[in-house]
Amino acid sequence: MASRPHCGMLAKFWWWVEERWHVLQRRKAGNPAPWSEDRIMQTSHLCNVFKEDDATTKVSQDVLANCDSLADAIVTAISQRLTNKSETIAAVGPLSCQFPDDLGQRARLLNAIKEHGFGGA
Repeated sequence: MASRPHCGMLAKFWWWVEERWHVLQRRKAGNPAPWSEDRIMQTSHLCNVFKEDDATTKVSQDVLANCDSLADAIVTAISQRLTNKSETIAAVGPLSCQFPDDLGQRARLLNAIKEHGFGGA
């Protein structure tokens, strides 16, 4: 049978998933840092295993819950995806589907980007 060169990488990936999950659980439990013995896990800002655990996703969901319609939610979600930063998303808040014609909404978005910037992802 042929060897599977990617099996080692797959094992490393699953180790990362499990270790990152444990880091989140230890942090949520209030344990003091470091939450892992791995140097990279200690010193790097890494994504959570589940997207819903990320701070930006939580802010995004809160803002989307306040949209008045599906069309408004779509416009809001597009702006959130473009900025991808919790502070900017919270400052902009829900947008309406009238966004392109509403100078106040456009100014709110531009001011939030100027003040808080874009996210890195």
